[in-house]
Amino acid sequence: MGVNALELGYLNFDHPTASDLRATSERCIACGACAANCPSGALKFGSRGALLQEAHSRIASNPGHYVDHVYGEQEAGGTAMLYISDVPFAQLGFRTDVTTRALPGYTWDVMSKLPVVVGSMAVVLTGASIITRLRNGKDPEHDIPPWERTKKEDTDPRG
Repeated sequence: MGVNALELGYLNFDHPTASDLRATSERCIACGACAANCPSGALKFGSRGALLQEAHSRIASNPGHYVDHVYGEQEAGGTAMLYISDVPFAQLGFRTDVTTRALPGYTWDVMSKLPVVVGSMAVVLTGASIITRLRNGKDPEHDIPPWERTKKEDTDPRG
């Protein structure tokens, strides 16, 4: 796609959001067209390691200009989008209370317990079914499909 992504309208800035940075990240198809056409060089496209190195070198070369933080380096365990800014990120509408733990770790906490939970529920529900049948006695029509069962009204000779 490359540069044609800009011409084909993949990026639409007619409907502004909280910040222009969010508008690009929500619509990004990771083609690099924005970075290739950015006249100021503010947008970069490349590997995460190279982008982190560039961000840290920009902050180090202008310590009074940039906030000493690369947003997205540690947030949520590290994101695909990295930001540097000359104003605090909270003023740009970025959440600053984001965990540094990688999000798949939260999923694993739940998913790793599912086999035990599902297995335990199967055992408990099977036991409850057996106990209920033993207490109530077995219904003689239990093994007959409902459509083949005879209704008591149909067999009553009194009509």
